[in-house]
Amino acid sequence: MARTNIRGTQIADGSVDLALDVTGTLPVTNGGTGATDAAGARSNLGVALGTDTVTAGSGFGTDNAVLRADGTSKAAQASLVTVSDTGQLVLPGIAGGGSYAAGAMFYDTDNEALTFFNADSAVALQVGQEFWIRVRNVSGSTIANGVAVYITGSNSGYPTIAPAKADAAATTVCVGLTTESIANNSNGFVTAMGVVRGLDTSGFSAGANVFLSAATAGLLTTTAPVSPNYRYRVGMVAVSHASAGQIHVTPSTATLGNGTNNQLLGISGSGTQEFKTLQGTSGRLTVTHAAGTVTLDTLPAPRVNTVTSSATPSINVDTTDMFTITALAAAITSMTTNLTGTPVNGQRLTIRIKDDGTARAITWGASFVSSGVATLLATTVISKTHLVNLMYDSAAAKWVCVACDLVGY
Repeated sequence: MARTNIRGTQIADGSVDLALDVTGTLPVTNGGTGATDAAGARSNLGVALGTDTVTAGSGFGTDNAVLRADGTSKAAQASLVTVSDTGQLVLPGIAGGGSYAAGAMFYDTDNEALTFFNADSAVALQVGQEFWIRVRNVSGSTIANGVAVYITGSNSGYPTIAPAKADAAATTVCVGLTTESIANNSNGFVTAMGVVRGLDTSGFSAGANVFLSAATAGLLTTTAPVSPNYRYRVGMVAVSHASAGQIHVTPSTATLGNGTNNQLLGISGSGTQEFKTLQGTSGRLTVTHAAGTVTLDTLPAPRVNTVTSSATPSINVDTTDMFTITALAAAITSMTTNLTGTPVNGQRLTIRIKDDGTARAITWGASFVSSGVATLLATTVISKTHLVNLMYDSAAAKWVCVACDLVGY
């Protein structure tokens, strides 16, 4: 077999015995290490143990650290991210908002939450502390950061939005505040729950509740709108500041704004809630409505009118529940003559009569009638008090005696 000499050494059968045939050192310039041991090799190559090489033991750095490629001359090095022996991933804390990169996530020590960056560099999501809705603006103009919006429809698979306003039921259903400025015909994000930052909240006090404005679309106010507008609490002012203000958005339900004094909440013919003004006397309430009026009879306290004596007592049944004669000094010639008012069917009237120490005759007249169980009082008993209870019968157009104390007390 042919042999080849390399400086006096023969390679037999195409092989070299490294232990017997190779001696000396191979220079770095020729692809070697220029050393005869590992420490010398690392020194000659500029490689630091545990920093530029993957080794076991404490010389490598933090226990459980995740390796990362350095991207320069280093093969790998320890990162600040660790994985415990039980599989728990631990991210290092970063303050100041971190550095944007789509898909990046870090532990945000400012907000004590995981912060996530998506493809939109203008926003950062604090996981577990806020909830976003991806939307599309086709309103015709840019919608600024922090504007209250409602959903108007759908476009390109995303809900479309416009500034909300509390003057109509449809536009009051606010889904949240924009968390960035969204140009027309562009997508963006709305915070349905959580903190919206970078706002001018200098006109509000920290801790104040903010409501959807009924005067200007998209704006907020600390004064809850009143009927016929709607009341929608958007959230609370977390930080009051001219440029770094914050509003904490919390879900709410739109309700009709509060009414004013002497108003009653009702349902209109179209099914919507409305406050209507109460009219009439304190004993009878008239509710004005689109289709007319609704009369509600209420008797919070008896309305009592009193005279000492009269032969023809003046009784207005619209303002009287009990009529009292305290010392009748002459016979009553007619209870009907000066009877006025517009009674309603079933209305009650009580007449209380006491004479002046002499029995007096009573003539009731055409407006009054006895019933089968009670007879109208014809004559008083000296110095006794008599009660005559009457009920109006609209079919008969009479005040019917339903009870009468003929003996007195």
